[in-house]
Amino acid sequence: MLKFLGSLFIVSSMTGIGIWKAEEVKHSYQALGKIYHLIGMMKNELSYAGSEFGEMFECLSKKVDAPYRNWLLGMKIQMERRDGKTFSEIWEDNVNGFLKESGLGMEALNHLKMLGRNLGGADRQMQIWSMERYLKQIGLQMDEMRKDIQMRMKVRICLGASAGILITIFLI
Repeated sequence: MLKFLGSLFIVSSMTGIGIWKAEEVKHSYQALGKIYHLIGMMKNELSYAGSEFGEMFECLSKKVDAPYRNWLLGMKIQMERRDGKTFSEIWEDNVNGFLKESGLGMEALNHLKMLGRNLGGADRQMQIWSMERYLKQIGLQMDEMRKDIQMRMKVRICLGASAGILITIFLI
């Protein structure tokens, strides 16, 4: 009876870990969608409202949740301080500081940092073009993720359950 309960506990806990890892895949896709939406709002603010970056960050921070709100407010505050950093340095510092735990993968974070480098030294039209290019890139990445997200989730759950069964077999 004790072996049975121990085996059941091992299999269920490993399956739980598989489910948790599967949720990470889904969370990563959702985080990518949020950043896609946010950069789209930034592009619209620049193109149609003609806002400056500080004003735009403050306005958009009211429309999004944490950690994106904190990222935008951090950008605004550091830009107002003018402590000798370039725009791209401020952008990268805030991405590293506020968006590390957002669920975005390393690839998405690196693309976001590259966007900041492109925005820092460009005129308004080039900034808008950089945002459009970034949105296309993220859109393609999201399409690719969407194609195999269900399969990736199932694989992680199955691997967790299989690992639990394998461990149980070795212990018995």
